[in-house]
Amino acid sequence: MAKDLMGFRSSWAQFLSDFIREKRACGYRYATQDNTLQPLDRMWCERGAPDPSLSRAWAEKFIAVRPGESPANTAKRASLWRELARYGERRGMAAYIPPTGTLPLASRQFAPYIYSRAELQQLFLAIDRYPASTAWPGRTAMLAVLYRLLYGTGMRVGEALGLNHADFDSREGVITIHQGKNQRDRLVPLAPALAKRLASYCRRFPGDRNAPIFLSPMRQHALDHSTVNRHFHSLIESIGLPPRQNRRGPRLHDLRHTFAVHRLEKWYRAGESLDAKLPLLSAYMGHKTLHDTYYYLRITSSFFPEITRRLEAFAGDIIPKGAKA
Repeated sequence: MAKDLMGFRSSWAQFLSDFIREKRACGYRYATQDNTLQPLDRMWCERGAPDPSLSRAWAEKFIAVRPGESPANTAKRASLWRELARYGERRGMAAYIPPTGTLPLASRQFAPYIYSRAELQQLFLAIDRYPASTAWPGRTAMLAVLYRLLYGTGMRVGEALGLNHADFDSREGVITIHQGKNQRDRLVPLAPALAKRLASYCRRFPGDRNAPIFLSPMRQHALDHSTVNRHFHSLIESIGLPPRQNRRGPRLHDLRHTFAVHRLEKWYRAGESLDAKLPLLSAYMGHKTLHDTYYYLRITSSFFPEITRRLEAFAGDIIPKGAKA
C-alpha cells in the first residue's frame, strides 16, 4: 500500500513526506499546512527541471527574498532548507547546506498593521463577493468563514488551518486547539454569531471527525498557508489597501494583532481593569507568557495614551517593544 504523500506532487514527494514523518517522530509538530515545503514542492513541479535536487542552485531559488517580505520569512525558509539538506545527507544524498550567518536575522521590532473597523468591513464585504470558481466551488464560503475566524478569535493561521471537525463543539460554540505554537492545548470560545456561522459552514461542508474543516480543493489535506495568503492579498488589493513593502503594510497575520488591540480598546472604553483582563487575553491567544501580551498595550496606547499611564504602576517598564505573537 502506497504511503500518504501529504499532498506533495513533485518527484520528491516521497522524500518530503518521509522528512516530515521523521520530524514528527522526534516530537516536532511540522504541520504540512503551515510550513514552506508545499511551495518548494510546487517550485520543483513548475520549473520542470528533469533532475530536481538539494543543490545550491535550488537552495538559492527557494531561499531568495521575495518583494516586501520580512527577514523572518526568509530566515524560516533557510532554516527549513538546512534541516531538509541534513536529512538528505543522512540518507546518503549530496546536499547543499547554507552556512549560518549569511542572511539577515529576523528582528523582533516590526510594525503590525492594525486594521480600522471600516477596513475590516470592506474586507469582509469583498470576501462575501469573491467570484465563484468552478475548480473550487466552496472557495468563497470557506474564505469568508476562515478570515472571520482569524479576526474574531485572534488565532494563528496555522492553528485555524489545523482544525478538524472534532475540534469544534457546535453546541457549546467552543474550538479546541491542540498543540498550538507553544505546544499547548487551549479552548477558544467563539462569539455566538461566529459560532453560528462556523456551524452552518460545517453542515454545508461536512466531514468525519478527523477531516480538516478547511479542506483543500485537492481534497487530500488541509488548505495550505500560501493559498490562504495569496487570496488574502488579492482581496486587500481589491479594496485599495496598500501592498506590504519594507515591512510596512497589511498582512494576514495582522488580523491577530488587530483582534488583540480591538479587544483591549473595547475593555478600555467599557472602563474594565486591563491589568485584570490581560491574563485572560494571554490565555485566549495562546501566549507562552503574559509578557508577550503586554506588547499589545504598547500598540493600543498609541491610540489611547491613558492606557499606559493607568498601567504604569502595575506594569512598570515591562511593557515590551516587541513580542512573539
